Amino acid sequence: MIKYIVIAGISFIVIMIFYTIFEIYSGQKKSKEYITMFQSAYANKSVVESLKDIISAYKPNSIEYLTINKAIYYLEHSILRDYDTAFGYIEQAFGGKNVTAMHSEVIDNEKKNIMLLLTKAE
Repeated sequence: MIKYIVIAGISFIVIMIFYTIFEIYSGQKKSKEYITMFQSAYANKSVVESLKDIISAYKPNSIEYLTINKAIYYLEHSILRDYDTAFGYIEQAFGGKNVTAMHSEVIDNEKKNIMLLLTKAE
């Protein structure tokens, strides 16, 4: 009897290890796809337009779709409309340092664009 309990425990541990590895790999794959899609869309468009373009790549009830939709809604309807909060929603769903780093670059780029608009033309 103890033999079967030990085998079941070991089997459970092995299954959990494989599941964890699968989840890590899946998360990395999702974040790479998001980064690629966002960068290609952002090359020609604003942040909101880029998010609207890439949302169509996801199923309507998926976590990714709902998260991006939430970020778009925040950017269009909130009082603050800051990129940090909108991107924070996306970073929670996609995770990864690469997504955060890419979002930081986009925010820096948007700050530079705003600064150029505020400076006088000489």
